[in-house]
Amino acid sequence: MNSERKGIGIEAVMKCFESPIHRNILCNLGQMGEGTARDLLSRPIGASQASLYRALNALESEGFIKVVSEERKRAVTERTYGLSKDFTDFMDSVFQGNDRDTYRVMVAWGFNRAQSEFEEYLSRDDANIVRDMPSIASIEIDVTDEELRELHSEIRSLLERYVKGGREGATRTVTVSIGPPRGRDE
Repeated sequence: MNSERKGIGIEAVMKCFESPIHRNILCNLGQMGEGTARDLLSRPIGASQASLYRALNALESEGFIKVVSEERKRAVTERTYGLSKDFTDFMDSVFQGNDRDTYRVMVAWGFNRAQSEFEEYLSRDDANIVRDMPSIASIEIDVTDEELRELHSEIRSLLERYVKGGREGATRTVTVSIGPPRGRDE
């Protein structure tokens, strides 16, 4: 793992990712480039307006996002947010730098989180797997890199309609794992 990395580190990122709202804000700002709180509320964040503002303040103070601009509108100042250089540098160093050790920690965190949720659920007296439908599936697929990019996009689009705050129903975590290729013809 690159322990010499300055700015945001793996521990801070993993702590930040504990919050679904924080993860959703970072994902959406990553896709949008920049956005206001109003822009974010129109997307699948899974937060009320008050929760969104609290999360934005926390992400800004923790160095994950920055205020790109401020514009006075009527009696309020509307801020436009973007991802901070520290956060984008961290993510770039992992993915563009092929930092497999840090990525391994991130993947393990995701799997451990999912396992913990299943363990906690199954230990409850009221757990009913028929009624609650927890599930896991493993399907082998053959896809090109371009098809895999399309699949990522389609999965995200499919799930986005369910990531709304204030919906009736139980909140569930959907963990999608696409494994590495078994062999790559180069």
